Amino acid sequence: MNNFINTIINGDCLIAMKDIPDGSVEEWRMVTKLYSRNSRWEKVKEYIFQNGVYYVSSLGRFMVKGKIKENKRDSVGTITYVLGNHRFKLHEIVLQTFLPEGNLDGYSPDHIDRSRRFDNSLSNLQWADRKTQYSNRDNTSYKNKSVFCFQNNKLYNSCKEAEKELNLTHNTVARVARGERKSIHGYSFKFV
Repeated sequence: MNNFINTIINGDCLIAMKDIPDGSVEEWRMVTKLYSRNSRWEKVKEYIFQNGVYYVSSLGRFMVKGKIKENKRDSVGTITYVLGNHRFKLHEIVLQTFLPEGNLDGYSPDHIDRSRRFDNSLSNLQWADRKTQYSNRDNTSYKNKSVFCFQNNKLYNSCKEAEKELNLTHNTVARVARGERKSIHGYSFKFV
């Protein structure tokens, strides 16, 4: 780790600071422990890394064995790395390393500014529950829109109302109305 201005040991974590040309400071920390989660955002498995191989920076960069890795995105734009035979998203690694005290069941990493959702810097990440994340979503314009069902010629006040009356799975009506799916159980919808 050359060009670092300050390197200190803080507990079991190596912290290194580096000057950035714009005058800011990039902080690097050793990745020592990460948790995988299930669909209910509960911790499932703990992964311990004691060999000092993995480092992550406050600007969302990742280093393996002293080499900064190029952040490659998958088909949906998420940056992932495999550590300990488990695939972790970069924003999970950053937040679990820098703010482990927020790593509680029912909370997961969330981008604060959704227009910068590919920005995995610590300043754009927070721990949030599902309700908070849902309220931050970009598709808030769909939340309270009326939706029309072509099969029964009925206008519903919301997707939730249509899903409840037609016994459909949560979020499926909105997906159809947005054009992400053709139909759900023979029903097709459009926003009004």
